[in-house]
Amino acid sequence: MSNQMITILVNDSKELQVQQDTFLLKPILAAGIVVPSLCYHKDLTPDGSCRLCVCEIEVKGKRRLVTSCNYPVRDNIKVWTNSEKVQQHRQKLAEMYLGRWPNVKVVQDAAKQCGVTDGSKFRSELTEESDKACILCGKCVRACKEFILCFCYCCSKPPVFIFRKSSWMFSE
Repeated sequence: MSNQMITILVNDSKELQVQQDTFLLKPILAAGIVVPSLCYHKDLTPDGSCRLCVCEIEVKGKRRLVTSCNYPVRDNIKVWTNSEKVQQHRQKLAEMYLGRWPNVKVVQDAAKQCGVTDGSKFRSELTEESDKACILCGKCVRACKEFILCFCYCCSKPPVFIFRKSSWMFSE
């Protein structure tokens, strides 16, 4: 990681100084700005799979949506965490998640943050009614891979673990 400091302007009002290559979501959350996410965890490598942390950025006059949890800040940028485009994106995703996992509390909470209370138009044969359903966020798989040094197929019944040989775990 570089020591170069980059300026980001968030929501046209908050200027933040961040180290180059810092993932965008961390300084935004540290500034007290709420950005929903299902797959982000501060101790895991971000992967952006849930797409709820999307923000709109402007770099050199061009605007686009990016997943903030895995977007490395490399240039001075403007960021909008709640633009109309961002809200539409998040709301559609939240409706889809709520349609698939209507009784999972973390999905309900994320949907509520996005202003969504009904996902019925996305209900299908894939809808899981259990309040303990796996929402496919990937956190457990990444935790296994990054901390336990194995790859885990957590959604298989029973879970399958594939251990990697690591020099600190095994002696030759």
